[in-house]
Amino acid sequence: MKRGVQKRCNFERFEDDINIFYEDLKNHNFSNEQIAKVFNPMLLENEKWTMFKCIMFIAFPIIIYSLIQSDYFYDNISWYLLAISRVLLIKIHPIYDWTHLKDQQCLLPKWWERKIENNFTPNCNLCENLKDIYVYDRLSPRELTEFYLDIQKPVILTDDTWSNLDEFFNDIIQDDFLLSSMPCSLQTNMIDGSSNLEQIMKKILEFESLFVYFQNCEYESMKHFRKISPKPKYLPPSISPVQYNWLLWVRNYTFPKYKTINLANSENIKIIGEISGRLSFRLTPPVLCKELCSELEITLNANQFLIFTNFWKLHFKNVDNDTQDSVAAISEVHSLL
Repeated sequence: MKRGVQKRCNFERFEDDINIFYEDLKNHNFSNEQIAKVFNPMLLENEKWTMFKCIMFIAFPIIIYSLIQSDYFYDNISWYLLAISRVLLIKIHPIYDWTHLKDQQCLLPKWWERKIENNFTPNCNLCENLKDIYVYDRLSPRELTEFYLDIQKPVILTDDTWSNLDEFFNDIIQDDFLLSSMPCSLQTNMIDGSSNLEQIMKKILEFESLFVYFQNCEYESMKHFRKISPKPKYLPPSISPVQYNWLLWVRNYTFPKYKTINLANSENIKIIGEISGRLSFRLTPPVLCKELCSELEITLNANQFLIFTNFWKLHFKNVDNDTQDSVAAISEVHSLL
C-alpha cells in the first residue's frame, strides 16, 4: 500500500516539475515551436513504446500459432502439456469420476437432442402398413424425398460404382490423420478399452474372428472419413453434408442377437453403405408405435445403400454362417427441409 502511494507521489512530483519547466520556458519567451522541440524526445519515446505494444499485440498470437503448428511443439511442448493433463485427470478422479465421458462426443450435454426426443410424438400411421423395404437401381431426388424420406419410409438403392474393400482399406491406412484419431462409442471383441484407429486396423489384419463398430467423433477425422466413405449418387440437394459417420466391420463372427447402434437424434437422415459382404439390419419403430408397426429386417448386400430417417432405431448383426469380411459405413446427415 505504501509503495503504491509512493509511486503516485513520485508521478505527481514529476508532473509538477514538468509544468514548472514549461512555465519557465514560457517566461523566457520560448515560442511554441521551440518548446515542442524541447519536449519532442520525450514524445518520441512514448510513441516508440506505443508502437512496440501494438507490434507485440499483433505478433504474439502469430508466434503462438506458429509454435503450435511447428514440429517442435508436437515433439516437445505438446508431450509435456499432455503429461500435465493426465496428471490433473488422475488427481481429479477421486473427487469426480470422469471415466464415463471418454466415449462421449461432447463434455457438455446436448440439450437440443433431449428436447427433440422429449417433444417427438411419432405418427404411427406412417408405418402401420409397412412390411418390406423396396430396392431400386435409381430414384430421382424428388421421388426419394416425396415418397420415402418425407413419410419416414426406408428404401434401398443399388450403386455399383463404389470401390472394393481393398481400396477402401488402403484409403484408411494411407491417411495419417485418420489413423491417429480416437474413435468413440467403440464396441469390439479385439480391444478392451479405447484405442486409436491405427491400432484397430492392425487388429483387423491379425484377428480371424472379429467384429468392430465405432463412430468418428473428432471433427477432422469425420471430414477425412467422409471423403472415402460410400454415398449414393442421387441424393436431394436439400440434404446437407455428413455430420457424423460410423464404420462396421465383421468377419467370421456370430452374434447371439442384434446389436443396437445409438445414432444421433439431431440428424434426421441415415445412410448405410455396404462396402463388402452383407449384413443384416433391423429397423424398429418408436415405442409408441410398436403395437401398430412391424419391425423391418433386411440383408444389405455390397454396393447397396439403406436410407432411412431417425423415426427408426437401428440394430445389426452378421448373416448366419457368413465367414467373409462384411463392411459398412454409416453417414448421418441433416435435411435442410
